[in-house]
This record gives sequence, structure tokens and C-alpha cells, in this order.
Amino acid sequence: MTKTTFDVGQTDQGPLAGLRVVDLSGSLPGALATLFLADAGADVVLVEPPGGSALRRRVDWPVLGRGRRSVVLDLRADGGRDELDALLADADVLVTTYRPATLAALRLTAADLAAAHPRLVSASITGFGPAGPWRDLPGYEGLVLAKLGVFHVKEAITARRGPAYVSVPFASWGAAHTAVHGILAALLEHDASGLGQRVEADLARGVGALDTWNFYTEIVGIRWPEAFTVVNAFNAAGEIQGPLVYPLLTAPTKDGTWLQFAQVEPRLFVALMRELGLAEVFTDPKWAGVPALPTQELRTELWELMIERVGQRTLAEWEEVFAANGDISAEPFRRGSDALAHPQLVHEGRRVTV
Repeated sequence: MTKTTFDVGQTDQGPLAGLRVVDLSGSLPGALATLFLADAGADVVLVEPPGGSALRRRVDWPVLGRGRRSVVLDLRADGGRDELDALLADADVLVTTYRPATLAALRLTAADLAAAHPRLVSASITGFGPAGPWRDLPGYEGLVLAKLGVFHVKEAITARRGPAYVSVPFASWGAAHTAVHGILAALLEHDASGLGQRVEADLARGVGALDTWNFYTEIVGIRWPEAFTVVNAFNAAGEIQGPLVYPLLTAPTKDGTWLQFAQVEPRLFVALMRELGLAEVFTDPKWAGVPALPTQELRTELWELMIERVGQRTLAEWEEVFAANGDISAEPFRRGSDALAHPQLVHEGRRVTV
């Protein structure tokens, strides 16, 4: 088997080179879907309304908007819809994030596009799908997760009572991935038949299909609530409460670089404590139960000991440890463009100068 590589900064390379995509996305799931296509070499044209896409107001726009050309069209004005048809005549894929009623008003339903552009693969990403009682609800992340009960599921792993808001856009990422899966499958079928088809993706099915963590949380936290006790990492006074603070230690080196450790398995935590010269915590009765220690005094003492030992070595000295012992790993906290200098990103050619 051979490995194919390409420069993500060049749109004429990659497995989807030559694929033409018209992007009518105005929200995160559509932007993510077309971002994946653009990164794989597709020629993506973002159609923006007068005044620019709402996506441009996002802090992550430089990432979401990469790899695209753009054009401004007023699809509700005379001639605007005709200009879109001219773009679609040469396109292979269309991606939209409009609600069903808006698609109908703009003549972008599956039937409309099949009649006008029979070879086009059109992907529609909505909140809850093209039919049913929730079809016209907006595809807002928080609304979808609330409707699906995800926030109540998260109550099981939250110290306070009541639903817990989830800031990670599970549903948007899930919808984007399922849309891309459908687009690629439809393109394979298109190669055989010469015809396009409609791909339907939505945030509700996206989170249901791909976010298995929610189902795991429900099984463990709701069906068997006695399985574990919810504990915050720190209390209101900043005192340590949870045991994960130790295997996930954050501490500065001797020369001031902050490290994030990830010793989340028992054997990995043991390896770190040995390297820190603290192996006695596993045999001394004083530390019985480590890392789940019974008193605030012991929790604070161990935390301060670990931070002190990390701070006895420079970053270069710790990097020698990581290279020699695969059971100990950490990454320095990088600032701004320093992240782009990460050796792995440089090696893979992921850093692009524009």
C-alpha cells in the first residue's frame, strides 16, 4: 500500500481535485462540510449575500473560510437566482443550510434541482430534516441538543442539579460529517449513472449517529447513578477535589514553559510518579487511595509536590524524558503562531504561508 500526500495549501491537488462545489452555507455545519471538501482539493465557491456571509463574523472564520473563492449574489433580487443557476450549471455539488421553506422559496428543492440540474449532487443540511413537525425549526446547536435531551443527559456528570449546557458543537460536527459521507457516496453513484441526487443531513441525526459519548453517559450516569460520584476538579475556594488533577497535571518547567501531562491510565500515572521521585505514594499508608485522596490537606500536599518536581527541570530536560520513556508524555502550551511550528505539523507540510 502506498501513501498519497498533497499540499493542503494547493486547491489543484488532492483526491477531490477538479470537483466543483457551490457553497450556500450560512452556518457552522455547512461551512465544516465544504471545508473538508476544499482541504481535499475541491474548488469551492462560497455564495455570500450582500454585506457578506454571517460566517465572517465568527472568530474562527480564517479557518472556516480557507480554501474557498467567493461571490456575492442576492438570491431574492431580479437576476440573482439566474446567476446562481449559471454557477450550478458547471458545478458537481451544491451545499445549503437553509430551512425547507426557504429552499422552496428559492427554488432549491430536490425536485427543482433535479429538473434544472440533473447531474448535480445537492446536499441539504437542516436542524431536524426535511419533513416532520420540527422541519422548520432553525438548526441552532443549542436548540437541537435541548430537543434531543442531551443537556439533561449531561446533568449526570455535573455537580449541580438541572440540565448542563454543552458548548462543544457535537451536532454541527456530526451533521457536517454525515453530509460529507453522503456527498462522497452520491458522487460514486454519479460516476456510474451520470445523475445527481439529493443528500439530506441534519444536526439531530448527526449527534445521534456520531456522538456515542452521550449514550454512554446516559447508561452509566442515569440508569446506574450509584456507579460514580460527581466531583468538581476544584471547589469555589480553588481547593483540589477531583483525582484527575494529578494524571492531567498542568505545571511549569524550570525555564517557565507550562506542560500539560496526560497520564490517564494507571500504569502511565505510576510511570510519571516514579520519574518525579514520588513512587512512595503507592506504598506509604499515608497516601492510601492515591490519586483519590481522602483529605484536603493530602490532596493539596501531593499537588504541590508534583508541581515542585516538574519545576526542577527545564523543557529540554523534560523532552529528553519523553523521548526515552513512552509511558510519560506532555505537550507545552504554545502561544499563537508558535503552534504552527510544532515539529509534526512542519513535517506533514500542514503549515501554509499565504
